[in-house]
Amino acid sequence: MVLVPFLHRPLKAPTDCLGCGTKHLVKTYHLALDDQGAAIVSKEIVAQFAKVGMGEFTVANEVESPPSQTVSSNGGPKDRPPIRELAPLAVERR
Repeated sequence: MVLVPFLHRPLKAPTDCLGCGTKHLVKTYHLALDDQGAAIVSKEIVAQFAKVGMGEFTVANEVESPPSQTVSSNGGPKDRPPIRELAPLAVERR
């Protein structure tokens, strides 16, 4: 899992994340990368990344019928994927 914090989108209060087990101070996207470093994300997430600069992320292709993606708010997954790295922080373009 790679965390991509958006510094320009602070949260109203520090939030304990049930998905990754860390505390977030800003809006943070969690990307589950496959063994080739790719992740399936929604078009909305791609739009958010495009607003601030994609960094090292690129759109490789579109998946017509992507697998469902869920967010757990009932205690989080029992086996959390390890956080492999913290992606470069996104900054808002002006």
